Amino acid sequence: KSRAAGGGGSPAEERVTTYALRTALDVLVIEVLSHYLYFNSIATNHVLTKHATAPVTPLDVATCGWWVLSFTWLKFCVIWRFFRLAALVEGIRPPENMRKCFAMNYDVQGFWKNWHASFNRWLVKYMYVPAGGSRYQLLVVWPIFIFVALWHDIEVRLLGWAVLMILAFMPELLVKREFASPRWDWVRRKHPTALWVAKSLAATVTISSLMVGNMVGFVVGLDGVGAFLKQLLGSPVLAASLVSFFSAASLMLTFEDWLYWAK
Repeated sequence: KSRAAGGGGSPAEERVTTYALRTALDVLVIEVLSHYLYFNSIATNHVLTKHATAPVTPLDVATCGWWVLSFTWLKFCVIWRFFRLAALVEGIRPPENMRKCFAMNYDVQGFWKNWHASFNRWLVKYMYVPAGGSRYQLLVVWPIFIFVALWHDIEVRLLGWAVLMILAFMPELLVKREFASPRWDWVRRKHPTALWVAKSLAATVTISSLMVGNMVGFVVGLDGVGAFLKQLLGSPVLAASLVSFFSAASLMLTFEDWLYWAK
């Protein structure tokens, strides 16, 4: 009999063989990534901020930030899926930690629900709910994100990352709370295209905030973010990034609608 934990079901339902193949593919991809693309090493050794032998452009920093985030997501996928696979073989079904590719999230709330999902559940159960939950949502996010930063390591750059995540999260919570009101139903009924564009624009701002926050935490640090943003404001990289973020958000929203109607 299956000793299910955190969601029920059996290894047969999980299709353990398919999951094993997915895990093996993750291992293969991270081997190729770490062999040919050295961005994680560049960020870890502060090459862009301390050891660069040529001028560093905003495109260099943005590219490094993207690939560091990709490597980090894939690294945790390999670690957690390997041990989850071992548990599935033994008849235990733990929760999936990396439930969704990081690049398939367009809001802060969705990003953190799908990144280290079991830790997110722990934070909700033992910090968010006891501290007041949705009643004090705008206040509760402060101690939670600061705790997460200190849980990773005691570093100023991670505290900066936590503050930037909070500053990105709070407007999102306010907008979501407002648009959940029935008084906006007429917009949803009569102007779905305008609403779709508004959502894509809001998602563009959110994705930009997530990228800047993660670059502060894991690429350039607090010392380098000022110079990076100053360079970025006068660079065509900014416009190209915003267009790409808007396009990606539009695709994600369209894909979500397709999934909803396909059920």
